[in-house]
Amino acid sequence: MLAWLCLLFALPALAQPLQLQIQRDQMSLGETLGVVVSSDIGLDLNQLDLSPLQRDFEVLGRSSGTQISMVNGTTTRTSTLELQLRPLREGRLQLPALQLDGQQTQPAVVDVVPTPVSGDQLDPQQDFMILLEADSEQPYVQQQITLTVRLYYGVALSDGSLSEPSSDSAVVSRIGRDEIYASQVGGRNYQVLQRRYAVIPQQSGELRLGPLLLTGRAGRGGMFSRGQPVSFRSRELALQVRPAAAGFPSADWLPARELSLTEQLSVGPYRVGEPITRTLQLRAAGVSESILPPLPTTAPAGTQAYPDQPARGISQDGGRLLATLEQKLAIVPGQAGPLQLPAVRVPWWDVAKDQLAWAEIPAREIEVAAAAIAPATTPVAALTPANLPGSAPGGVLASGSLWPWTTALFAVLWLATLTLWWLQPRTQRAPTAPAAIDSYSLRKLRQEMQAACKRGDSAAAERAALALYRLRGGQAGSARELAAAVASPVLAEALQDLDRARYGPAGSAWDGSELWQREAQLQPPSSRAAITNESLPPLHPDLPRETSR
Repeated sequence: MLAWLCLLFALPALAQPLQLQIQRDQMSLGETLGVVVSSDIGLDLNQLDLSPLQRDFEVLGRSSGTQISMVNGTTTRTSTLELQLRPLREGRLQLPALQLDGQQTQPAVVDVVPTPVSGDQLDPQQDFMILLEADSEQPYVQQQITLTVRLYYGVALSDGSLSEPSSDSAVVSRIGRDEIYASQVGGRNYQVLQRRYAVIPQQSGELRLGPLLLTGRAGRGGMFSRGQPVSFRSRELALQVRPAAAGFPSADWLPARELSLTEQLSVGPYRVGEPITRTLQLRAAGVSESILPPLPTTAPAGTQAYPDQPARGISQDGGRLLATLEQKLAIVPGQAGPLQLPAVRVPWWDVAKDQLAWAEIPAREIEVAAAAIAPATTPVAALTPANLPGSAPGGVLASGSLWPWTTALFAVLWLATLTLWWLQPRTQRAPTAPAAIDSYSLRKLRQEMQAACKRGDSAAAERAALALYRLRGGQAGSARELAAAVASPVLAEALQDLDRARYGPAGSAWDGSELWQREAQLQPPSSRAAITNESLPPLHPDLPRETSR
């Protein structure tokens, strides 16, 4: 109970002036329930009226206390009232709101189930008993089983140690925290230590868990005695594990209690050549993250796709394992018009209903606009005699005009230019006109690449580098292909480092500073693209400007 109270005080500051928290929301008849009422506004909780609780609960004990804490120079005084309740009946019981000085707690609900019938496993003649209970006696392979271990002790126990359950054919891990409460067995009072474990069978057939071993010393001891040594062993728990259901439509067997599949798309508008990020997330309750099936990364028609490495995770939710799989896919459309994103379907086995189920994201269509075109520059007004220096009003040339001399000078310069052109090598006479690059798309991609390199995000950096290379007229599908295509050896080495970070062994950090310094060289060596609207001032002064070469 003390550990549980410490956990409560470790939580963030209370959101209400008067708050009630229960130790657990499910219990057996005959067990006790710990309740803590807290206040941080100086209320005297000893004046709290507990009569609303006495309809369904017996108040076995109460104790109060105060805790003072200081955070950032602010002192907080929290008063607590700890209650020990015993339910009077089975069913779904409500702890009603308790009121004090105009404040009240929120109601709480607890499910009280009948006292489990455990045969000769629980004997009030015994000082110590260990009970193993699984929430499913015939689970499927790879399905999580919740194993509850209860240690009953009717005498004081010191230096106690309880072994962990294990099996060669299952993965066992502890979930949640220990719970300590009081219970009665055959009229005798016991303290109960309860632990829960997630057990995931790895093969079908019989699964045996236990026995568990309790060691310690019984009795309070004294000056010359530490109590009697205790060694108590539980019974084994045998379960029958079923194989994967026949006819399951996938090689990736997925038994779960709940499953959801969600999609998130980057915000539009969407344009040709600009990446669209589609994020798929699969969440399953009651399985390990390692068995979640891979999500599709196929490029839709008319696009190129660049998937991130899938991100897998595992957490706990109400005593259950919650596995997640996130797959990000950068989709670069190659043409304007409607773009069809394909449907995604994942089969799974609903263990609660014992039947096949499907999680599905329907196909959807988005509109892709043409690449943004930079606004045309204002044409220079034609020079007329009216605005030439030395012109007279009304368009009449002033006397002494230099027009004949100017004409002769331009003719000489034109002949000189023609002569120089004829004398240069033929390979330089007709250079290929540089392709125009949309300055908006270029700036956007360079910002994305700079940000990815700064934070060490290798996946985002690779996507941005590939998009920049394509925007500048090249073609490549990975950082490795880019390294083979670029002219700079230093840039090629930086791209090879990026490729190793993306697809090599996990766990190594990636430094993108060298790649960003060489970003300007990230273009096909055979051609250099010009930028439209280069005369505009840069919108992001912190980024080096791209200049035509």
